[in-house]
This record gives sequence, structure tokens and C-alpha cells, in this order.
Amino acid sequence: MNQEEQLKELQEKLAKMSPEELQEFWKARCIFCQIIDNKVESKKVYEDEVCVAVLDINPAVPGHVLLMPKQHFTVGPQVPDDITAHLGKVSSAISKACLQALKCKGTTIFMANGAAAGQVAQHFMIHIIPRYEKEDIPQLSLPKHSMDEAQLDQLTEQLRQYIEQKLNIKITEEETKEVPKEEPVKEKLKREPGYLYFLDKELNIKRVKSGRKKGKAGKKEVVKKNAPKEVSKEKVPDLDDISRLFT
Repeated sequence: MNQEEQLKELQEKLAKMSPEELQEFWKARCIFCQIIDNKVESKKVYEDEVCVAVLDINPAVPGHVLLMPKQHFTVGPQVPDDITAHLGKVSSAISKACLQALKCKGTTIFMANGAAAGQVAQHFMIHIIPRYEKEDIPQLSLPKHSMDEAQLDQLTEQLRQYIEQKLNIKITEEETKEVPKEEPVKEKLKREPGYLYFLDKELNIKRVKSGRKKGKAGKKEVVKKNAPKEVSKEKVPDLDDISRLFT
């Protein structure tokens, strides 16, 4: 039996399998499932009943973590929502650990679904990669293409129809709120010496004679009601040193 015949026989065999049998079939051939089951040695940094996180043995940079569900899924869309939500929380925690424990300046978190997206492993996983100022790997750079309104409308309609009809997720739109018009700025009042100026209950400007001679009025400190509090001069951490946000 040649290779083409073997492939055809395998495809026919897979077509007859139930989803549970298919999962077991691929799990038996998945190196990452063997890692999860402790049949292959690894450096685990986290484990619970849902997922496992191990160090990549061929990392982009030291500390590159692979986070995987214990159940075998090939790509992200196969993963149930509850497991996806759990993986999101764990990836966030591991990212924080990288920032604090490894003193990196940031993290890159990504997942690849399918060969066209760069997926190599047959087991779905999330990559958490520490980032430093001086490293050999380039920053993620995506090309930018111009799109006209008709193309954007067509893509929007295709995605919305599938999400609403096939996934049964209703997309709701917030009502457009009318932005209140700003009140016209009143003409600046020209103050004359010898008068005291104040606001009445209706916030109209009033004045009375000060009872002092022109040019002899002493300077008084004006205390504004509801004056804004002094802004703290404490330095706010920025994205150049994101690890400070967790100290």
C-alpha cells in the first residue's frame, strides 16, 4: 500500500469516528498531550484542573511560556467558552508574574489558529513572551491596507450575519446620545476700579462701590468656590516601564 492509499484509508477511518473518538485519536499523537500527561518531561510553571503552562524549550526569549488546555483542541474556535475564559485569566496572571519575577519591560501574548496564521503545533496554546528593551526578536509589525466604505460595509455584514445567525449572539448597538451644546461664552467683563464684583444666586455678575478712593483699593486674595484640587505630581508609570504598574 503506497502513501496515497494509506492517507485515503486514514481519512475514511477518521470520517467514521465520533467527536470523542477523534479527540482521543489526535491526543494519542500529540506531543503536547504527552507533556500534559507527564509522559514527556517539561518545565511546568503553572498547572490546575483545566490547563498547564510550561517553558518553551526553544523560546523566542528566556521565559517564553506556553499555556495549554489539558483537553486536546487543535485551534482556538474549538475551545469551549468557559475554558477560554479561564485561559484568559491564567495568561494574565502569568504575564504579571513575568513582569514582577523576571523584571521584563512588557509581555507579548498571542495565539495562532491555523497554518496560515503561523500555527505549527497541533495543540492549541497561548504564548506569553517577556519583552525587554534589548532583544533580537522584532516588534510585531502589521501591514496597513486602505479600505473604502463599501468594502468595510461588506466585511461588517458578513461577520455580523455569521455571529448573529450561526453563533446566535445578538449584536446590540448603543443609542446615539445627543451631545449637549456648550453654553455661549459670556463676554469678558471689564472691571472698573472702586467697585467690588460678585455673583448673585442666579449667577449674574453684580457690583457695588467699595467705599475706597480710586487707586487705593488693597489687594484681596480671591478664594474660588469649588476650586479644583491640586493635581498630584507623582509620576504615573507609562508603557516604557509597564512592570511598575504591578509593584
